[in-house]
Amino acid sequence: MRPNTIENVVLKLRRLSNGCLEYSGCKYKAGYGQVWWHGKKQYAHILIYEHTYGPTPKDKELHHA
Repeated sequence: MRPNTIENVVLKLRRLSNGCLEYSGCKYKAGYGQVWWHGKKQYAHILIYEHTYGPTPKDKELHHA
């Protein structure tokens, strides 16, 4: 399996009519986007947030809407 890139992850985003972005790739049973990243499963929304803004602050928690 070839390594995933942030560009490949972003290509799987689609904008919904309400303005939200939805990950159209693999999903966990609960509906959260799932990405293989550096050999482990990662939530897509966390990966994209941290790529864009940096590490999640220790006193914050990211939620999927």
